[in-house]
Amino acid sequence: MASLDPGLRIEAANADFFRHVARPSTEVCGRSIYDVLHPSARTVLSQHFSHLSTGHGSRFVERVVAMRGHDRVFSAEITGIAVKGEGDDLSGVVVLATACACCSSTPT
Repeated sequence: MASLDPGLRIEAANADFFRHVARPSTEVCGRSIYDVLHPSARTVLSQHFSHLSTGHGSRFVERVVAMRGHDRVFSAEITGIAVKGEGDDLSGVVVLATACACCSSTPT
């Protein structure tokens, strides 16, 4: 799980998220969620994130390719959930990332 600000920068994440992306918090926090995803994910997710930010939905689920470290990939299911602030403005997004069963263990 990761918490994103309205600009889709990672504010915080749990140990499972860091394990999946195989990067430390110092390298991930403050960076765009797209920095831990394969470039192909931007095309798929940008419309979902746009709908959340404009109030045209409260959540989405999408399968994408994510990056493990800087040179490996894995298939993941991403759930994005809008977090509303005052006046129903988007204050952030909670992202749940689940590695597919075929690649849920970290390669050695």
